[in-house]
Amino acid sequence: MKMKKYNPKQNYYFIDYGLEERGHPEYIKEMKKEDPSHRDMGCPRWVRSSFNTEQDVQEQMNFLFNPYPDKITDFRVRSETELNEIVTIDVKTNKVLYKSDEGFEQGIKMTQREYDFGTTYQRLYDYETGVIDDEGLPTTKEITDGLNQESKNKFKEMKGTK
Repeated sequence: MKMKKYNPKQNYYFIDYGLEERGHPEYIKEMKKEDPSHRDMGCPRWVRSSFNTEQDVQEQMNFLFNPYPDKITDFRVRSETELNEIVTIDVKTNKVLYKSDEGFEQGIKMTQREYDFGTTYQRLYDYETGVIDDEGLPTTKEITDGLNQESKNKFKEMKGTK
């Protein structure tokens, strides 16, 4: 789903949840009456959706309260702002450190979004908000803290060749 146009004044939310298509217990029970060899679970998926407005979140929640024949688990709504927070990964312990933690200045820095969901979602965020262009290069001369590691590397390579 393509977002309309990013509005920096709008609050956006990231939604994720487990979805078992045709996995609702009542649905499976009905199917087993017809065919005892029917599977005990539905088809699992992990749904992730970024840049949702409050209205989008409400619409998703309306669906989630009546998902039959599907089954929903682990529903989360997180602010895109929260996911922009910088975290540090301690290289020795692999522990996530936050700004108030000792050792925050050392280690590998990334956003909470990149830590939780990977570079794909960070790159999408950077692109949609205008931080990077179609090639994954920064649109400004400075690397921002939240820029995904892949784009930082491209930027460094580009600067090194000039």
